Amino acid sequence: MTSKPTFAERVQAFRLHKGLTQEGFCEQYPVPIATLRNWEQGRCETSRMAIAFFTLIEQETAIINHLLAKHSLI
Repeated sequence: MTSKPTFAERVQAFRLHKGLTQEGFCEQYPVPIATLRNWEQGRCETSRMAIAFFTLIEQETAIINHLLAKHSLI
């Protein structure tokens, strides 16, 4: 039985799969670098809202990128 990846593992795996540095991820998505580092290192309990936001980025990347670009956020 394989264990479910942790939130920290999911975030880092997604970022690396997309070929983004931590800085690049934070330029692409409105996440402060300190927050991303905390997520990836599992330093703090992540809020349900943050998990939901990341899950949208992870599962609906094209839609999120389109919306961010449309509203000049990236």
